[in-house]
Amino acid sequence: MSGRIILVALFVLLVITTLRAEELIEPTPAEAADIATWIPQACCRTNNCCRKVVESALVQLPKNQVRVVTTGQVLPRTGWSQDKNTWRCTCDWNDTTKNWDVHPHANTRCVFPHHSGF
Repeated sequence: MSGRIILVALFVLLVITTLRAEELIEPTPAEAADIATWIPQACCRTNNCCRKVVESALVQLPKNQVRVVTTGQVLPRTGWSQDKNTWRCTCDWNDTTKNWDVHPHANTRCVFPHHSGF
């Protein structure tokens, strides 16, 4: 019986971990000023769509491709991060509010992984 409880507990932990949304961390004012010098405007940087993510949120693939774990999107690496953070520029236009919404499942426009020996 206790083996079954442990198995159920492990399954629940796995489901919670899998479903946990990726954390998109808003840049500080200093970081926002810094990324403005190296992240292109075409990445939606001007709409505050670029956010820090944990390094494991992006999977490096062959031929400079990157997979976004949360969405499954595969896109070319836009460039390497110029600081020690991993950046994902991701947002969707909200026609109701007339604003860009940043959320984990939004369309990713650009990715800047932290170069850690790839």
